[in-house]
Amino acid sequence: MNEFCYMKTIYFAAPLFNQAETRYNKELTALLEEKGHRVILPQRDGFEFQNLSMILRKHLPEKDVPNAVQGLIYLLDIGKFLPMSDAVVAVLNEPLDPGVIVEICYARLLGKQVVGLRSDTRQPFGDYSSRFGGMHFFPAFQCDYFLKVGPNDDIGAIVNFIDSCLRRITSKEQVKSKNIAGLIELAEKIFHDADDIHSDRGLEKVVRRYVQSRDEVRKVLSVVSVSLL
Repeated sequence: MNEFCYMKTIYFAAPLFNQAETRYNKELTALLEEKGHRVILPQRDGFEFQNLSMILRKHLPEKDVPNAVQGLIYLLDIGKFLPMSDAVVAVLNEPLDPGVIVEICYARLLGKQVVGLRSDTRQPFGDYSSRFGGMHFFPAFQCDYFLKVGPNDDIGAIVNFIDSCLRRITSKEQVKSKNIAGLIELAEKIFHDADDIHSDRGLEKVVRRYVQSRDEVRKVLSVVSVSLL
């Protein structure tokens, strides 16, 4: 039995709107579970929509059922699954799923660490050779680790990397996840009294403070970015 042995719970955040996505999620989950991780996979561990809707119709008017389905799914994922998880693995392929983005932002607020996985060569926000592979940087900055892989890369190698990240997280090898208070304090330090950021004077003030605080910026916005390409 693996020494890691089900001591930690991983929330698997990923789009699940077609067969390719759900198969990919299931395959990654199965391999992570073979490594000894306990994985919460919403497409497997969450509600079955038809059954949930059927039971709700016994208690609510038809017009209220869709809202109830949405509310229960949100409460289960955000109110139960994420808080009981120790870390999050997030699939960040195009088009970025709004649900996944909300989940990793909420995980950050809860102090959970996030491993981002991108196996998509589409690059709507920059060059593919950049550290986030052309993905929008806002979701990427929610990650503690960001893995960029090609669509044909070996899934075993991908899982090995994710596993190594999760082990670092659980063994406390990596610095604690970026905290929101530190981010707000840094923003206050850089933007304090810089009310007019549209003037050269205001921009000079902001840029000077940013340059003087680069070590702190690197710490607050740190992401370990790795490519298997």
